Amino acid sequence: MSNVITEIKKLLGMEIKLEQMTLDNGTVIEAEIFEAGQAVFIVNGEDRVALPVGEYTLDNGMILVVAVEGEIAEIKEATPTEEETPEVEVEVEQAAEPTPATAKKVIESTVRESHFSKEDVDALKSEIESLKTELASMKNVEVKEVVELSAQPLTHNPDAKPNVEKVLFSQNREMTTFDRVMNKIAN
Repeated sequence: MSNVITEIKKLLGMEIKLEQMTLDNGTVIEAEIFEAGQAVFIVNGEDRVALPVGEYTLDNGMILVVAVEGEIAEIKEATPTEEETPEVEVEVEQAAEPTPATAKKVIESTVRESHFSKEDVDALKSEIESLKTELASMKNVEVKEVVELSAQPLTHNPDAKPNVEKVLFSQNREMTTFDRVMNKIAN
């Protein structure tokens, strides 16, 4: 029904103001009024494409539900899920006055947690050195290949007749007219 009204307004030359909103992925959508039952389109330059069926999150946090292609079913508030807003309680001990010594301890503990310890680094360095020496020793190994040749030399004689055995099929069958004609031609 709203499409008919929009078409009539266009024909009469009345100015039609459409509202635009942006989805959370940056796609611009457009509708006459963003409420249930209104037509909604994706804006692509000068083209307008009906918004497919689904739920879309607007950049203001609202959820736009499209049940029929190109028609708003409802606009609702976004409900936070447990995965999106995990509740973590952290107890923080606060000293009366933070001293440089306590700040240094916090920084050192953070650095130790996020980086390798000195022992780990030394162990990795020694392992790398042992692998380098093993690789260097493998490069010095010579590979000796033993090839045994046969006692008879290989020769090729193009003039020699190939050893082809003649195979004769259907020797006991009766000769047809075609066989007799071919036999006369060959002899």
